[in-house]
Amino acid sequence: MIEFTKSEKRELRRLAGDAYKAEMEKEVAKLEAAFKTWRDGKITVFDLDEQVHAYYSGPRKQLYAFYQMRNQPEAAVARGLAMGLIDAVQVPTEIKAKIEHMIGFFKR
Repeated sequence: MIEFTKSEKRELRRLAGDAYKAEMEKEVAKLEAAFKTWRDGKITVFDLDEQVHAYYSGPRKQLYAFYQMRNQPEAAVARGLAMGLIDAVQVPTEIKAKIEHMIGFFKR
């Protein structure tokens, strides 16, 4: 098990929140596009409703489970770095060194 200092834990929680926000923004942007398609008359309200339901029961639920239920900010930060959701310069060198193996896991 990796040991983190109190300040590292605090920073990991902050960075995990940034990753969660960035990933949610990507998913909500897809939903926003569906609303635009509906407003443009290209899909029906029923099609839109299906997409909203798919978002709620799919990405929203999965992201909530990963970022909130697991309560593992180090995994969230590693995933955020691997996916390009967090800029590597934002992450202190000491933390990056401790989670390097996890970053590699999420890149694969």
